[in-house]
Amino acid sequence: MTVRGVLFDFSGTLFHLEPEPGPGTDLITTMASSAFLERDVPAEIADDWHRRDLDSDVHRAVHLRLLQEAGVADPGPVYELMRAGTSWRRYPDTIEALTRIRSYGLPVAVISNIAWDIDEALRLGGAHDLVDSIILSYVEGVQKPDPRIFELACERVGIKPTDALMIGDSPADAAATDVGAEFEMVANVPTRERPDALITALAKHGIG
Repeated sequence: MTVRGVLFDFSGTLFHLEPEPGPGTDLITTMASSAFLERDVPAEIADDWHRRDLDSDVHRAVHLRLLQEAGVADPGPVYELMRAGTSWRRYPDTIEALTRIRSYGLPVAVISNIAWDIDEALRLGGAHDLVDSIILSYVEGVQKPDPRIFELACERVGIKPTDALMIGDSPADAAATDVGAEFEMVANVPTRERPDALITALAKHGIG
């Protein structure tokens, strides 16, 4: 397969949530991780938890509830750290990977299951101008692993799903294979622990 465009997940793939240390920040980082998705949440908010990335108000409400139950006295400011662009750190090879793709003349789309605009984080990390299209679940009303969001991303950058490479950190990202895309998995770990996974993934597909 010849790759004609690259799709990236945002959180845990291009950037990682790493706010300044403080009360509750470890918890909010855990809540944003793929590991937390496997934990039980109170039954009465389970449905809201699963659709949180489709509605900003729902996202805020379920996170405030969980922070309160975890004993955070003032959960509002802690929650806002999750949304702040300054709390997101790019992986060491993010810019190199995006620049390399551009040098090949290929388009890039970022697809994120998220409930707020990631423009600030991308701009602060120097990545915004290296991305051609940003597809956010809460804007589009569809989230991974629904195949429609991958198809939409490909449409936005003018490629067929069968010509796309998706790079992400979760099974929801791997669902891109359902529309015929190639997929490479990277580990959702702190930025200091993952220096070159994006570059390695691209090289496997002749972009390097």
